[in-house]
Amino acid sequence: MLVKNLRFYFLVLSFFTYHSLSAWWDAGHLAVAQIGYEELRPDVKKQVDAYLEAVSGPFPQYSDFIMAAIWADDIVHEGIQAFGEWHRSSRPYDPHGVLSPSEYERLCLKIEDHDCVWAITECLKTLENRNASPWAKGFMLRMLIHIVGDIHQPCHCITYYSPDFPNGDRGGTRFKIKDDAYGSLHSMTDAAFGLGNRRPERPMNQEDKRYLDNLVTHLKENFPREMFDQLADKTIDSWREESYNIGVDFVYAYILPNEDVSEEVMEEGKIVAGKQLALAGYRLGNLLNDLIGASHSLQEVNCFSAS
Repeated sequence: MLVKNLRFYFLVLSFFTYHSLSAWWDAGHLAVAQIGYEELRPDVKKQVDAYLEAVSGPFPQYSDFIMAAIWADDIVHEGIQAFGEWHRSSRPYDPHGVLSPSEYERLCLKIEDHDCVWAITECLKTLENRNASPWAKGFMLRMLIHIVGDIHQPCHCITYYSPDFPNGDRGGTRFKIKDDAYGSLHSMTDAAFGLGNRRPERPMNQEDKRYLDNLVTHLKENFPREMFDQLADKTIDSWREESYNIGVDFVYAYILPNEDVSEEVMEEGKIVAGKQLALAGYRLGNLLNDLIGASHSLQEVNCFSAS
């Protein structure tokens, strides 16, 4: 049964800015990063800070862990689009049998080895490679921070097929809804159903930081890590499967194309999205704590950075 009420004791909804991106909008990615960073051990924080500093170069506004979360989307506006497939894993959802078995298999094979699951694995390989330079590790760390957020966005792990969408809805981007603020199902889920709409300055100003702190406080208080038994499962494939199932069981189950989205569904959507954002942050922290230990020398990183 859909939950009708969600406590909002902070000012999240007072800052509404429509912003079209390919993933969780800025606020969601920033929240995932801040939760993840707060989960890191002190030695791991020093290590990741050094990696990000090594890659700051022409993008100094993204040199800290939190702002690094939105770099992978912002570089698209610089003309870099080669990493588009890293942001998603568009498994077909075909409840009406529009696709033939061979078409379904072809679409599933198409996403293998270049989707968000593959990308996270590649990021982790670079971060644990002792021969990789700090610049390489910083680059892949920026991508990792962002993509861990992406894989928890349901519309990044599903594409809906139906008589209305015989060629798929492209993760909800073609799935139009009656809502002037969002326009499409994908945009609504990107905005966490209204939970995270703000586009901050680069770098963030004090008002942006207060907004983010309020959002993160809300997420951690309402969705503490103790409520997630699935944190024990560190299989990246299972994270994609969770998001796909949310798409099937909630997103496409309760929202119809070209129709209004009820207030009840919007409120439940904030809870569903809030859980995903918090879970992504906790998992990001776990990944880096497990991967980057005290055995990695910060001195080595600094030597590489200076060369």
